[in-house]
Amino acid sequence: MYDAETAALLKPFVTNLDQPVYCLRNLPPEVQAVLFAYVSRSPASFRDNLLKLLRDEELALSGAGGDAMTTERTRAFHEKWVIRYGHGSVAEHADLKFALEDVSIIASKVIEDHRLAGYTEKSTRYQHFSEDRFYFDAAVAASPLAEPARRLVADLYAMYHAALEPIQNYYAGLMPRGDAGERAWRNSVHAAALDVIRYLLPAGTRTALGISINAREAAYAISRFLSHPLAELREIGEAMLWEGRRIAPTLLKHARLNEFRRAREALLQREAATVAVDDGETPSGVQLLEHDPGGEDLVLAGLLYEQGQTDFAALLRQVREMSPARKQSLCSDIMRRRGPHDQPPRAFELTAYLMEMVLDYGAFRDVQRHRIATQLNPLPTVIHGYETPQEFAAVGLEEEYHTLMRRAVDLHRQLAADFPDQAVYFIPLAFRKRILFRWNLREVFHFVELRSSPQGHESYRRIAQQVYHAVARVHPLLAQFIRVDLNSYGLGRLDEEIRNETSPRA
Repeated sequence: MYDAETAALLKPFVTNLDQPVYCLRNLPPEVQAVLFAYVSRSPASFRDNLLKLLRDEELALSGAGGDAMTTERTRAFHEKWVIRYGHGSVAEHADLKFALEDVSIIASKVIEDHRLAGYTEKSTRYQHFSEDRFYFDAAVAASPLAEPARRLVADLYAMYHAALEPIQNYYAGLMPRGDAGERAWRNSVHAAALDVIRYLLPAGTRTALGISINAREAAYAISRFLSHPLAELREIGEAMLWEGRRIAPTLLKHARLNEFRRAREALLQREAATVAVDDGETPSGVQLLEHDPGGEDLVLAGLLYEQGQTDFAALLRQVREMSPARKQSLCSDIMRRRGPHDQPPRAFELTAYLMEMVLDYGAFRDVQRHRIATQLNPLPTVIHGYETPQEFAAVGLEEEYHTLMRRAVDLHRQLAADFPDQAVYFIPLAFRKRILFRWNLREVFHFVELRSSPQGHESYRRIAQQVYHAVARVHPLLAQFIRVDLNSYGLGRLDEEIRNETSPRA
C-alpha cells in the first residue's frame, strides 16, 4: 500500500499501515483534532491526510520517537473552524491529561463534579495522610480565627495518627490470618483501619488526582473553576489554563471567568440564605422524591421499540394492556441470560428517579463518582451531624472523637459568619451532607450492584441498599433483577481485601 519511504514516515504515528482499524499515536492534541476534523470534508483516509500534513511540513518532527509539535498552520485551522465558525465538536478530539497535586479534598470534589471526564484520586483507604498536606486558606490564615483553626487541624491529625495502631490491633484480633500470607493480611488490616480513621480527616486535606478530558470540556471546566468563590479553585483554574494552553493553545483560547455564572450563583446564595434552615441533625439515608408511575411500561415499550417499526405510542398502549403475568414473563426472558458484566439494555434509561441522599462526606466521595446522573451538590456543612464508627468506642477513643467533632462544629459556626465558603475546609469527613440525584434505572442498576457489594465501605453500602429499596417499592417488576447484596458484613470488606491481596496478579 505504501512504499518504504512513506511507510517509514507514517509508522511512528499509526499502529498499522494496512488495516481499516488503527490507533493514532505520538500526535499532540490539536493535531489529532485536525485529523479527525478532516474526515467530514475529505475523501482521503486518516493516514493519507496525516501524510499530507507531514509532507507539507504542517507538522514538525523531533526526536527519535517522531513526536509532532503543533505549528501555526494547525493553530490557524482551529482558529478558523473551531473559534470563528463554531465547530466546537472538533475540540472533543483533543485529549488532555492533567495531573493535579496538592489540591484539597474540597477542591477535588468540585473538580470531579464535572461529569464528562475521567478521574482517579488518591485513596484514603490505601494512603496515610499528613498534617503538612493541609490547605489553609489565606483569608482565614489572616483572621483572628486562624489560631483556633490551626489547633483543631493539628488535633484532628494527631488523633488520626494515634488511632491507627489501636484500630489495626482491634481488627487484627478479629480477623484471623487463615491461609493469607503475612503481607497480604497486614495490608488488609491496615487498609481497614485507614477506612475508619478517615472520618477524622478535615476536608482541607491535600490530595492528588489525574484527569482525562477533551479540550472542549476542559475549556468549560476551567471556566467554572475560574468563576468559583473559593480562591483555591480559581488558582487551580488559572494553573490548568496555563498548562493546558501549552498543549492545546487555540482550543483553550477562550476559557475565561464566566461573569454570568458568578453573578447567578451570588444571587442564588443571597436568596437561599433567606430560607429557614433546619438546624437539627439529619440521619443518613435516601428519600425518593419523584418517579415515573408508568416507568415500567416505558421500559418495556422501549425494549420492543428497537426490534420493529411500530411507533412508540402504539407499543406503549400494547404494553399497558398486558397482564402482570405476561410482563413478568417478558422481563424474565429478557434478563435471565444477563451475565455478571452485562449492563441492562439502554431502554432502562427511559424511567428516572429523583432522590435526595444524606451521607457522610467520606461516603459521598465514592457516591459522587456515578456521574451518569444529574447531581446537585451543595458544599458540606456541620448542621446535619456526623457519623461515629463503633471502632472508636471499641478502642477507648470515642469521647476524644466526640470532643473533636464538637470543636469542629463550634469553629465552623464562628468561621461561617465571615468566611462562609472557606469554613468548609475545616469540616471532618465524618460530617453528613445532602446531595440530590436524578438518575435513570440503568444507572441505578450499576450503582446498587457495585456499591452494595461486600468489599464496599459500610457507609455507602447502606446508601446503595436504600436506593434499591426505594426503587423496589415503586417499580418491583424491574427492581427484582437488580443484583443487590442486602447483607451486613461488618468485616466483609476486610475479607474481600485479603482475597484481593492473595489473588494472582496479572
